[in-house]
Amino acid sequence: MEYVGESMTKKKSRQKEIIWKVLSQNGCMTSTQICDIINDPNNKYGVSLIPRGLSSLMRSSLLFEKWGKDKITYSMGQTQNVIVWRARSIDEVTELCKTRGAWSVNKLPRLIRSEVQSRLEELV
Repeated sequence: MEYVGESMTKKKSRQKEIIWKVLSQNGCMTSTQICDIINDPNNKYGVSLIPRGLSSLMRSSLLFEKWGKDKITYSMGQTQNVIVWRARSIDEVTELCKTRGAWSVNKLPRLIRSEVQSRLEELV
């Protein structure tokens, strides 16, 4: 059973890394817009996400920040406020990890974690 949990952690880490890349390249977006890019068959990210799951991943990570709200109006006239997300820069993530301690660095995806660790080592 531990193996399943471990692979789930790797999967979530990979998903966070992809979300971070998409937001870094495209700027601030809603979870639906991010999912549209990731789930587009022309993009070869190797994962598929739904907006609710994606928002949950972003809420639990230092890599992302709620940037604002956007109002969506549907064809029937209904409106809904949705969160607009942005990716924090490596410098911002490094600063947060510096104040929150080593445990926060270990929660980052592998590629981002190695960059943050090297920057933290430069500061010492």
